[in-house]
Amino acid sequence: LPAIVKVTAGFVAGVFIQKKGKNYEMISKLFMAGIVIIMIALFWGQFFPFAKKLWTSTFVLLTVGIDLVLIGLSVYVIEIKNWKRGVHFFLVFGKNPLAIYLLSELLLTVLQLIQLPSGINIYKEVNDVFFQPLFPGPFGTLVFAICYMLLCWLVGFLLEKRQFYIKF
Repeated sequence: LPAIVKVTAGFVAGVFIQKKGKNYEMISKLFMAGIVIIMIALFWGQFFPFAKKLWTSTFVLLTVGIDLVLIGLSVYVIEIKNWKRGVHFFLVFGKNPLAIYLLSELLLTVLQLIQLPSGINIYKEVNDVFFQPLFPGPFGTLVFAICYMLLCWLVGFLLEKRQFYIKF
């Protein structure tokens, strides 16, 4: 149910943007709605945990609020201020989003299933042997996650380069 709410919120936001047009009024309404939803999520989060794996109501509210603020900011920067630098990076994710997401989940599962003779899976070994010595602690894990995301992005980029779009 929470995932349905998240998708519905995105759909409603898209319809709202199309109906209102790309103007300051629409952007300010997105910002206000996003901030109100974030505040509700933070209040509700005092009583109910934020958990992505469970898609709790607090997680959905928080991410919907953040999404609305980011969409408003994106419309302002890209459409109103006409800043196109760096936009292509995000367009790659938008052209094959489900395929890239499924790749990220399947690749993660495969890397976690393959055990090395030491008994550690490849995913953990790459983090422990390569990233942690270079960037110890949580920052190393963040760098590893960013590199993993960039690997998935590269696959999406190659799909886009060949104009191969996977629709579900």
